[in-house]
Amino acid sequence: MLSPRHCPKLYESPALILFIEGEDEDEIEFAETVLVATAEFCNSSLIQDRPLLFFVSTHKSINDQFRSHLRISTSYPYVALVDLPRHRFSQLQNENVINKNVLINFVKSYFSKDTPFQSLTSLSQPEGDESAVTMELSEEIFL
Repeated sequence: MLSPRHCPKLYESPALILFIEGEDEDEIEFAETVLVATAEFCNSSLIQDRPLLFFVSTHKSINDQFRSHLRISTSYPYVALVDLPRHRFSQLQNENVINKNVLINFVKSYFSKDTPFQSLTSLSQPEGDESAVTMELSEEIFL
């Protein structure tokens, strides 16, 4: 579960985040189940040399801040692969249903370097000013 105390880990390693709205126990259980299955796939394959974190986010302020900063307009649930160390992110596109196969394919695409990423710097800063983006995200997430 992504919480404000876990946010610093996002600066250390890329993370697959499944954002859901509210605290519905069935929805949280489903989200955790599909993420665990995806993480187990990563651990059982040859993908272990590049760590990837997995989080479910139900925290309203974190969800709102990511949605605003990354300009995510899709409704809940939504999935993003956030790579803060490289100042980029990718959002799962064109999927009406989120399940373990969809997430595994998204992760496979990431590890095979086929995932289209958008630069975080292109969202809020002129080209080349990546340090300002890191500081801005840090201030937003931890407030």
